[in-house]
Amino acid sequence: LSFGAFVQDLDPRYCVPSRKLLSLKIFPDKYKAIETKLLAILDNASIINITLDIWSNRQMESYIGILVHFIYKWKLHCLMLS
Repeated sequence: LSFGAFVQDLDPRYCVPSRKLLSLKIFPDKYKAIETKLLAILDNASIINITLDIWSNRQMESYIGILVHFIYKWKLHCLMLS
């Protein structure tokens, strides 16, 4: 049973977006909107802290996590950048 068949069972009127549409239009547009908003928020933050988390799995594949921490409107925010 595929994901598309599952979605069709839930709502036959819904058309699952294609991989091409997602990768060429939807994701880049969303990425740009989020990036613009995030840069505006970070521009107003007086202090920004960055943390790195580096690890490897059992197959010795390496990973790095990059997080940014800041206070915006008196609330602590933590965002994963990579």
